[in-house]
Amino acid sequence: MRMHRRTVGIFSAMVLAMTLLLFRLGAIIQGDGLSQAALRQSSYLLEVGSTRGMIYDRNFQPLVGETVEAVAAVLPGEESAALAGKLSGEEREAFTQKLAQRLPFLTRLPGELRSFPAGLTPMERILRYRKSGQLAPHVIGYLDGENGAAGIEKAYDSLLKQFGGSLCLRYQINAAGSPIGGELPQEVQEGYGRPGGVVLTLDKEIQSIAQSAAKRWIDKGAVVVMDVRSGDLLAVVSLPDFDPNNLSKSMAQKDSPFFNRAFHGEYNVGSTFKLVTASTALEQGISRFRTFDCTGAVEVEDVTFHCHKLSGHGVLDMQGAMEWSCNPYFITLGQMAGGENILKKAQAIGFGSPSQLAPGIATASGSLPALEAMESPAEVANLSFGQGKLTATPVQIAQLVSTVANGGKSVHPRLVYGTTEDGLSIQNQEEGYAQNQVISPAAAKRVAQFMVDTVEYGSGQKAKPKAGGAGGKTASAQTGIYEDGVEIVHAWFAGFYPAEEPRYTIVVLAEGMESGGDYAAPVFQEIADGIADYKGMDFPQPPASEEGES
Repeated sequence: MRMHRRTVGIFSAMVLAMTLLLFRLGAIIQGDGLSQAALRQSSYLLEVGSTRGMIYDRNFQPLVGETVEAVAAVLPGEESAALAGKLSGEEREAFTQKLAQRLPFLTRLPGELRSFPAGLTPMERILRYRKSGQLAPHVIGYLDGENGAAGIEKAYDSLLKQFGGSLCLRYQINAAGSPIGGELPQEVQEGYGRPGGVVLTLDKEIQSIAQSAAKRWIDKGAVVVMDVRSGDLLAVVSLPDFDPNNLSKSMAQKDSPFFNRAFHGEYNVGSTFKLVTASTALEQGISRFRTFDCTGAVEVEDVTFHCHKLSGHGVLDMQGAMEWSCNPYFITLGQMAGGENILKKAQAIGFGSPSQLAPGIATASGSLPALEAMESPAEVANLSFGQGKLTATPVQIAQLVSTVANGGKSVHPRLVYGTTEDGLSIQNQEEGYAQNQVISPAAAKRVAQFMVDTVEYGSGQKAKPKAGGAGGKTASAQTGIYEDGVEIVHAWFAGFYPAEEPRYTIVVLAEGMESGGDYAAPVFQEIADGIADYKGMDFPQPPASEEGES
């Protein structure tokens, strides 16, 4: 290896020496030629950078094209050739090879360079993506050369190309095809950095908050933040993510980093589905005070279903069963409410159906058991506490929570607001969806209160924000998939924030993390606190206790 580096270094030095010699000979020849009159001239165009249309968040904050890179246009000559001495390794070798071609070229500037020799023109070019930590890469997508290959880049490829542009430098060259030294190049812009593009419903700051929180707690999973009333997607996180600047490196990573788990993952949802069962039961007139003695297991049609607390919870009413996520309670509640009623309620909320978010971008549909299966009490039991043939995406779980928090009115997820020509106003605005009353207001209000109590007193206490309260539901969803003899269990926390007049639904999925209360709930808390700080949300402080009073 050391011998190879030495050989490369000697070769680069020889190429550089020959290049300088050619420059001197060329100067002598050209000097003689230039004494002849009327030497024809033309120009050489060097592309510094190109841009596509912008992708904005809901507040017209850029999600792409927000950073620049320092580069230099190099006019080959003795002065610019000296820059090679400040480079090392492959960069130096590539630099000297380009010098030998005797045409202007681009190079990245060494960090320690403080002055610019003749023939060097410093420039800044716009980068499409951040060098690291790109926001919402699964939503934004990536490019294949000049074409959008995934995400919004692909869905709106034609529009984004329409708002494209370029930045070039024009050099004057002589009849021999060599640039004329001493003349500054002319900057040529054609629509470079134009503001037109696509406007998404994402909130850049909330996306950053959610992405940072998820990465601190989760290796593999998803986070969705949704506007409770409109269904607008404010943040979409899928982990692991990928680097749109280095796709080949990301392809070599494990756990499918290009797969958008928030949109396309169809997961066992476990106890989050108990919100549907409770809503259906309340609408069927079953009292919230109905009690059941949980002994740790219940038998249905000769099938034994266990509670996560093997010793049992004892006597619980509906509120207590929700707070502590008691499986036997909801299994027996589901038998009373009726499997067909629960299934129809799930369908009305959005389970089992895909959502179209942009051209070519739709969520997975998930799966529901067939209507005929509801004739089996065991199948009804499975559905009642979110197991069996039921799967859903994180976006569908966000729809469920938003429907409850929205007084029982259904919401439809939305990702795109519309397009813009000036980066300031919306054209071709996407219309929202009509809301249907799919849960009665009384039942929705009661279930929402159950969720608040779950955070205050039950299994969701680790999700409790610093202020404002929240409502939520934990879940530890069995998958039926085993590794080394141990079943993989997904951790969920799905809730709304704040507790009064909810505005945000936050859904957290941590694949293979077992306990929603331990691993997903803290992510919810961090995101809720971050949103409160960002929005400057003020909440009345509880009165001081008598012990705390002076």
